[in-house]
Amino acid sequence: TVVEPDRALGDVELTSPASLLRGGALDAPASIVPRILEHVVARPDAVAVQSDGENLAWGELGRRSAIIAEVLLDRGVRRGDRVIVALDRSTDLVVSILAVLRIGADYVPIDTTYPADRVRMIAESAGATAALTGSGQALTADDIDVRHLLVRSTDDRRLRTSRHCDRAVTYMD
Repeated sequence: TVVEPDRALGDVELTSPASLLRGGALDAPASIVPRILEHVVARPDAVAVQSDGENLAWGELGRRSAIIAEVLLDRGVRRGDRVIVALDRSTDLVVSILAVLRIGADYVPIDTTYPADRVRMIAESAGATAALTGSGQALTADDIDVRHLLVRSTDDRRLRTSRHCDRAVTYMD
């Protein structure tokens, strides 16, 4: 419900800066994940995400995110853990964020153009336990000390773990 429709978005204070500095929790609404999964079931063939000419249906979004969520759980990521998501804007980015949220973890977005030192600093200060990156990304498992999973481009429909992991999963069509 929009309470003040004429108020500019930039004038809305989402939370006090002091509470953010103290690490206070935001009064966030219930997770969006159940609502997304409702669409996965109700509209599996409808387009959920469009990016660079690729259309991803709700059913496929649910399926791919479930695969990544399972791999994250298998690698020891748990509710409340922080997972770096370092992917360019793509369907894989949306799938990966949903996977992290499905297991109750928090995602830490990392711009793929950041230098390795900055990524290391963010990973350490966030207390990240895992990272999801894409093929061709500058971030590698050697850059940060976390469990590292490589999300391959959707063209080859693969999700595989990096050389530092022992599990591979393939999207099945």
